[in-house]
Amino acid sequence: MSDLVALQQAALTAEQAMADYCLTVQTRRREQHPDDVIARCTWDDAEQAELDRLRDAYLAAAAAVVAHPDLAAARERGEHYKVWSDSKTEAKKALAAAA
Repeated sequence: MSDLVALQQAALTAEQAMADYCLTVQTRRREQHPDDVIARCTWDDAEQAELDRLRDAYLAAAAAVVAHPDLAAARERGEHYKVWSDSKTEAKKALAAAA
């Protein structure tokens, strides 16, 4: 596996962790406050801090993908999207196979 694919896997994993956390909080708050939309949508400080931490981890992983030398070279050749997309597809396949 190339290091670009590994970075794509890390970004996908971080993105999924953030999405899973959001869904967990939203589901719990919906159950706790079925008739209060404001309470359902107002995250407490600890929830927001965890979301911020997960978002920062995702942004760092995504930035590492963007900064990869293979993508820089692909940008110069006008093939950025193809290289990015191919590596992301390969990363998704590897993650699915590992699950």
